[in-house]
Formats: sequence, structure tokens, C-alpha cells
Amino acid sequence: MGYEYTNANLKGKKRKLLKENEFSNLVRASDLPEIKDILSDTNYSKYLRDRTKFKEFDGALNRYLIDVEYKLSEMVPEEIAEVFRAYMQRWDYKNYKRAITLILKDKEIKKDKLIDAPTGDSIERIEEWTNVESERELKKGFSGTKFDLLSKILEESESREDAIFKGRLAFEKLFQEKILEAIEGKPEPVRQFFGTRIDFRNIKVIIRLKEEDLDRSEILDLLLPTYQIQEQKIKEMINKENREDILRELDHSFYESLVKAEDLDAMDLIFEKSLKKYAKRLFLRDVLGPGVVIAYYCLKSLEVSNLKKILAGKTADWSVEEISNFIVT
Repeated sequence: MGYEYTNANLKGKKRKLLKENEFSNLVRASDLPEIKDILSDTNYSKYLRDRTKFKEFDGALNRYLIDVEYKLSEMVPEEIAEVFRAYMQRWDYKNYKRAITLILKDKEIKKDKLIDAPTGDSIERIEEWTNVESERELKKGFSGTKFDLLSKILEESESREDAIFKGRLAFEKLFQEKILEAIEGKPEPVRQFFGTRIDFRNIKVIIRLKEEDLDRSEILDLLLPTYQIQEQKIKEMINKENREDILRELDHSFYESLVKAEDLDAMDLIFEKSLKKYAKRLFLRDVLGPGVVIAYYCLKSLEVSNLKKILAGKTADWSVEEISNFIVT
């Protein structure tokens, strides 16, 4: 199967992406019914129909994006379908991150609060974790499995808070390792889109772990092989003492736009804007290959991210200006 039909289909779907004026109306919407009304003629409508609270929208948007990803994995050639299947496993890893947090806080894990993803067995696995009688038994259950890194973290962490922080990062690393494996040998647009996300994750992890005053070996344990950043550059970044000096190491590189970021939220925004520019170029540059698929998915995922930010801003009672500055249009 080639890309001709798929790309023609996705170019049609691209025309249905939310426009800047629609986002402007959503940002200015005064309440939930008005937001649902603005989205009434879109594919989001059926996912939001029965939601009555802002906090319920996040789960609905997750479900929407899961369905988008699943449909893409079904309609694209196998060379990138397997990448999307691997990428969809992040929903399982989101469940794992939530689970380790609640388990170590001795809090109940409510099954209806977990993401029901079609790609893995995270809910069943988490049920097994919650049935263990002690933290020692939990460590033993991780040992010798694909979660062996979690066993080491639980063993060496100085406190439960420390274990939660490192454990969540460990689950991120385990997921991203799957992505690195999946994109190996794939077409350039596929490697570029997913590879740069891994680089960006490494940059953020270095900053977060330096702020937590972790030593060099602990930081290296939680990092991944890089995509475009040279290994020596990563080591130089780890040796820096603050965010400004770490980001300055990216000057004159593919990620130089991050250098002036004032905090992690600003970094996220800059990176998302760069992804949108990249997606727009891909639609024009790779019209007969997988670039259109990657470009469409990039724009769709940014659209969902914008909707989540708007809803989060409404929940936090942000001003129209604050929300507008937080989204990518």
C-alpha cells in the first residue's frame, strides 16, 4: 500500500482543522456550553456531548486523540503503522506514572481514572501492583522485568517523594526507548518528528534533575541516546549548574530557539511552535511520502494540546490574554 490515497484523505482532513478565529472564540468563551457550541460541528462534538465539567474534558480529549492515532495506524503503510502503534503505548506509560505516584502515596487507584488504551495491558498490570503487600514485594516484582530500572530506583531512593519523581521519569525513559527502536531505519520525516521529541525530553530532564541536585550518574541513568544532539554536548550540559547555562550549550544548533526560554513552560511553547512550522513545511515538501501523515498528526496533536490548555486555563480562571499566550495558533 502506497501513500497516495492516505495523503489525499489527510489533506482533506487538514482543511477541517480548527482555524485561528475558532481558537479565539474558544478562548473568549464564558462557559462550558459555549465551548461545546463552538465545537458542535466538529469531530470533537460526540466526545464532549455528555461532559458537564471542565475537568471531564481532558479525558474526553485523550479518548479522541487515541481514536485518531488508532485510525492513522490502520490507514497508513506498515512502515510507519508500527511506529504509531509503538507511540500509542505512551497511554499505558501515562497510566504507569499515575499508578506509581498513587501507590507510593498509599492512595487508592481508581480504575475509571486510568486511560483505557487499545495498545497494552497497563490496567491489568497495575491491578497486580496494587495487590502486593509491601514496597519490598513491589521492588521484587519489577526486578528482572522490563521495569527493572524501577526496582533500582525504589531500592536507592532516599524517600518516597524521591522515588516518585525518579520513577515517573524512568517510565518516560522506558517508553521513549520503544520509540527509538521503532523509528530506526524509517523515512526521515518519521525519524525527525519522533527523534526531536526525544532530544527535547532529554533537555528538559537534564534541567529538572539539575534543579533537584542529582549527581551526574543519576542523570545519565534517566537519559536516552540522543537524535541530533551529540553525546559530548549532553555531557557538557550535565556539567552546567543552571538552566541558562544548560540551554546556552544549544546555541547554533537545531534547538537554538530554546536558548532564551525563561522556564520549562516557555520551552514547551517554543518547541510546539517549531513543530508546527515543521509540519507546514512537510505538507509542501513530502507530498508523495510519509511526510503528509506526520504533518497531519503533528497539527492534530497540537490542536488537541491547544484545547487542553484552553480548558486548563478556564479551570484555573486565567484571563483571555494569559490563555492566548499559552496556545499555538
